[in-house]
Amino acid sequence: MGRKFTILGEQHSGKTCYLMALFRAMAGNGIEGYTITTQEVSDHNKLLIGCENLINRSLPQDERFPTASLVPEPYHFNLCFKHENIMPFDWLDYPGGYLLKKADITEEKYNEFTKNIQESSTLFICVDGELLSGENDTIEDKIDKLFPLSTKVNVYFNAYISSGKKMPPVAFIVTKYDLCSKAKITDDQGNERAMTKDDLKKILSESFTAFFTSSSNKVGIIPVTLGKKISDNNYQGRFAPQDVHLPIFMGIYFALRDQIKADRDNADKIHDKESDTDFLRRKIVEAQRELLNLQNEIASMRKRKLKEEDKFFLFRDDALIASLRTKIAVAEREVERLEDKIDEMQRKIRANGAEIEQTKKLISSARPSGVNFAKYLDEIEWFSQGKWQDGFGGLIE
Repeated sequence: MGRKFTILGEQHSGKTCYLMALFRAMAGNGIEGYTITTQEVSDHNKLLIGCENLINRSLPQDERFPTASLVPEPYHFNLCFKHENIMPFDWLDYPGGYLLKKADITEEKYNEFTKNIQESSTLFICVDGELLSGENDTIEDKIDKLFPLSTKVNVYFNAYISSGKKMPPVAFIVTKYDLCSKAKITDDQGNERAMTKDDLKKILSESFTAFFTSSSNKVGIIPVTLGKKISDNNYQGRFAPQDVHLPIFMGIYFALRDQIKADRDNADKIHDKESDTDFLRRKIVEAQRELLNLQNEIASMRKRKLKEEDKFFLFRDDALIASLRTKIAVAEREVERLEDKIDEMQRKIRANGAEIEQTKKLISSARPSGVNFAKYLDEIEWFSQGKWQDGFGGLIE
């Protein structure tokens, strides 16, 4: 059973570059034993070429960086731990137009988009860090720069939540943080200072209030960069991604946590069905014992009835024959009831067996080679300690 990670953002916000940086970081040496591989050769080649271009500092900017995606782009990956495949997942990249359902988006595609949001283990919202760069801005100015994105996101998710759908965990990925980290904030007295993580949290929480006002929402803020100096010399700096693994680790954390819960729920379901089957088997034994007693009793009554019927009419007890006939008929109806009851319980046992086998397949298909997800969850110490809630990694002091 695969998992879905969905990323949303405006064009040129860095979604495609982020995926290539993630591929660069996770497809090779990996992070903390985790690596990713593509399921499709075409996806691997596309991402590899994109990474090679980003590594090549001699290319002009328009060739070095990928063009913005105008349509949804799905990628299919496998998550591996120490080279063991432990979880397939889909990476779904949607342009911002889907949030407002532009005219060229069909009802079918829009419904599929909403379904994918609902089924996502984690939702990533890409915030263009370049919008937060610059000097002489107040916090309110920077909030205004995010308005085109924030209004789309807020309008869509207000309707999404109002319709009763569950919000997945959300990570706000602040891209191009090499630019954003140089930003200045002008306070009410006109004094400039460096933007802090508290400033960033305030900007995002006031831009996307719906995500931050509910204590039940799981929200992380994770700045990333393709390289702290990548913008040097007209974007000829070194491609050295930093903290790009943290959003996917957040996604992995919640996906594995969900899988652990699913495994436990399925194990409980198997246990309940096995207990029910044991109960039914005991009831069948009791019913069969009762059935055998009835059949013996019927045989005895038929024997007595036949013996009485064979007597000379002057000595025959017709009342006894009639009574035995009635008792036999009642007992035969009870035999039929017990046989039907036994058949029904046997059908339930067969149904339980089929359901148990199907549930076992769900667990085994989600856990290749008997993977213990709880063990891998503990490996992601950064998230198992709950630090995703203040997920700034090493980019913000």
